[in-house]
Parts: sequence; structure tokens; C-alpha cells
Amino acid sequence: MEKLLLTVILVTMNLFPSGCSQEIEWNNDLNKTEADMSGYHYLQDDHPAFEQITLEESFRLFENNQSGVVLYSRTSCDFCNAAVPILNEAAKDCNVKILYVDIDDPAFISLPLSDQKELVDHLTELVSSVLENNNLLIPLVVGVKNGKITGSYVGLTDSIKIKEYKDNDKAALNGMKRIYTTIIHSVLK
Repeated sequence: MEKLLLTVILVTMNLFPSGCSQEIEWNNDLNKTEADMSGYHYLQDDHPAFEQITLEESFRLFENNQSGVVLYSRTSCDFCNAAVPILNEAAKDCNVKILYVDIDDPAFISLPLSDQKELVDHLTELVSSVLENNNLLIPLVVGVKNGKITGSYVGLTDSIKIKEYKDNDKAALNGMKRIYTTIIHSVLK
């Protein structure tokens, strides 16, 4: 009887794998490059799970009914520095790449202020359904499936320590990781 039960458990585990065990390629034709995440000082991974796209490229996810998980962030943001390693771990567990938009991208910063405002206003319009009081804050993680937002999170949970990142307990980090994994799953299902 124990062998039968063990066999049933093993077969069930193979049919319904936990986590995100398959390699996933988002169905988009965005112009992506390898992201330079070296400015995120809490990220200790030589091969992080991020591909960089421009702000304008991120619009194409919504406007062309494409799919992916986007991180809007910048290295000078303490909240972003704490979020990136947690999101990286969730992405690696799910075998996906996160689309990274650097808000401080030199190409964006070099634009006239009126053009910058126009682009930020357009992003705000695209993600307005997940913003509080139409305030665009970072880090912003958005799951997009076929052009529609399936999940999102702004900032970090209150239990994450920002300045003393290394002092975070495992439960706090795992709670944030579950939020990011849920966003990734919302795009994969």
C-alpha cells in the first residue's frame, strides 16, 4: 500500500510541477538588450534574469497585445535596490526574463523635458488602473498578458528593511518573492 501511495505522489508531482519549472519565452518582438544591473548594489548575481528595454518599447506590450513582466526602476532608488534581488530570484525560479526599464536611461534623460513628460504621461495612462491616485511610483512591477495588466506591485512590503537589506529575515524576503512570483504566474497562466 505504501508503494502505491508513493507512486501516486510521484506521478502527481510530475503531472503538476511546483513553482515554474519550464523555460518560458515571452511572445514579443521587443528590441531587448542584456541589462546592466551592476548599479543595484544588493544584487549578487553575475547573470541576472533581466533584459533591458526602453520606456517606449514597454508601451508596445500594451499597444500590440504582447506579454511579459516589466520592472520600471532606477539604481538611485533605495526601494528599487531592495526589490531587484528578490524579483531576480523569483524570475530565475520561473525561468523567465524580466523586462527592465531604466528610468534614468541616458537616452530618456537627454530628451527635452516636454518629451520626457509626454512619455511619462503615456505610461501613467497605460498603467493607471494599478496606480494609487494616478501617482507613478517605483519600483513598479507589472505583469502584462496579451496587452492587459494581469498583476502589479508598487514599492515593497512594509516588512522589508531598505537600508539594512542584509538584516531582512527570510520570511519578509519570501513574502515579497511570493508577490513577484504571483505576478509572473499571472502572465504565464
